[in-house]
Amino acid sequence: VGYCAHIVLIISHIIQLPLRFPIEYYGTSLIKIYDNNLQSNDFPLYPSYDINSFQYGLFLLNRNIGQIMHHCRVGGRHTDYRKTLENLKELMEQYFINSNNNP
Repeated sequence: VGYCAHIVLIISHIIQLPLRFPIEYYGTSLIKIYDNNLQSNDFPLYPSYDINSFQYGLFLLNRNIGQIMHHCRVGGRHTDYRKTLENLKELMEQYFINSNNNP
């Protein structure tokens, strides 16, 4: 999950898109994602004593990936945003690799 969060951060910086749910990245062992709409708003992106917080953090990471995919016009209505790695792969292939091959 740490590397996925790092890739999401890098892509958001490259395309200059602020993430809806900000990510704090201090290496792969300490990553947090924030939902500013909630009173307790920081969720770890690493398994800890509270598995529910981790699962909600993963949900927010997938929402950020969906935001980037929508911004880059990758995917469609039937995209399953729970598939973290598959969606990152599709985003990188469609937006960064295939768009550079088209003259």
